[in-house]
Amino acid sequence: MAQVKMFSARGDDVLLDFDPATADMKEVNATIDRIEKESGGRAFDMTTGDAVEKVGPNTGDVLIVRPIAGG
Repeated sequence: MAQVKMFSARGDDVLLDFDPATADMKEVNATIDRIEKESGGRAFDMTTGDAVEKVGPNTGDVLIVRPIAGG
């Protein structure tokens, strides 16, 4: 199982659990895009640390990080 999480000061919030082998990646990517737009955040692959453009079967857990004011 893989997860999409939102970085939070109180601990990461799990927004989505999905099985990369069977999940509809179009739906997973649409959900991540929506969360990024709503939060102003950016998705990163937790395995590689790289920014995520599109999630695929080999993408690890995804962490969405919101910008920090003044930082």
